[in-house]
Amino acid sequence: MTEIWYVYPTHHTVSFTFIAKAHIALLKRKYTVQEVPERSFVNLKPYTRPIVFIHPLFYATLNRYAQYLEVRGRYKACIGVEVADSDRISPKAAHLANTTDAMIVPSQWARRAFLRSGVNVPVYVVPHGLRPIFRGARLPPTNPLLKKALELKRRRKLIYIAFFVWHSPYRKGYDLVIKVMREIQKTHPNAYLLVWEGAFHGRLSQIARTLKGHFVLGWVSTRTLVEILDMSDIYLLFSRGGGFECAGLEALARGCIVLAPDKGAWTEYLPQESLVKTARMVPVFSNNPVHVGFGAELSPVHAVNKLHEILDNLPEWKAKYSRYAREVREKWAWPKMAPKLYTVVEQLQQRG
Repeated sequence: MTEIWYVYPTHHTVSFTFIAKAHIALLKRKYTVQEVPERSFVNLKPYTRPIVFIHPLFYATLNRYAQYLEVRGRYKACIGVEVADSDRISPKAAHLANTTDAMIVPSQWARRAFLRSGVNVPVYVVPHGLRPIFRGARLPPTNPLLKKALELKRRRKLIYIAFFVWHSPYRKGYDLVIKVMREIQKTHPNAYLLVWEGAFHGRLSQIARTLKGHFVLGWVSTRTLVEILDMSDIYLLFSRGGGFECAGLEALARGCIVLAPDKGAWTEYLPQESLVKTARMVPVFSNNPVHVGFGAELSPVHAVNKLHEILDNLPEWKAKYSRYAREVREKWAWPKMAPKLYTVVEQLQQRG
């Protein structure tokens, strides 16, 4: 029976952790899977020649390249799992990808970025899926702040426009959100910004202090994220880059009207009505060892115009996105991704 080792971050919880756990749950339906901490895998020398997933490949191996190569020779096959936060990866990252037998990325956007950057091993697309909580019934708020926010919304007939930023505020487009919301609140004072700001402990909230809104700071549970989306009307996916951007799919699944640039990985799951004209392509990061390319920066002017149209006809837009929510909850469930994941393993098994 095929044995799989799945290497992923266990010493802290990041987005890679959630995706890895979803992959592991699917793989365990069919294979024997050993979960291996990212920090220790280079010190483990297998004798059974497993197929090894390394997720994320680049940050797990960049600074331990020699150790990685030493244990790499003991694997039956090595599968790297990664994203492309811009339209290119660095030569060093492409070289690392080419030490694997196959790469897995979450979108065609990311696959094209890898291929144009010189990756010549097979690159498979296994999209991210929706966890069960994002596909279930609406959840009333349990968080005290959110309870008050929902009460205020009902009493004042407010419209909540949500935005999540756990890290990389420039990549996530926080500055664009502030710029657009300042314009919107001039004519729609009942449109409040509802922000989950993860790792910045209020520093970014200070920038937006002139805006009307609520700010949820620090780490929160997945349930709380669902509660935020369930009381929101619109979600701003203003990211300049990203290999998939789960937040957009999750917001869509909860019935939010999602707005995003018309170039990027999210165009693979968002309806056409969600897409806002791109103003220009810009570097996503500076001095990043992996993601060295460009991403789409949406036009604030077009975003403001689109929001005016939505806010002036909100019931019709919400009805349309309620239908989209039902569709994506079915189409993007994690179990639907299992055959794509199994295909990667089966292809490598056939190669012996």
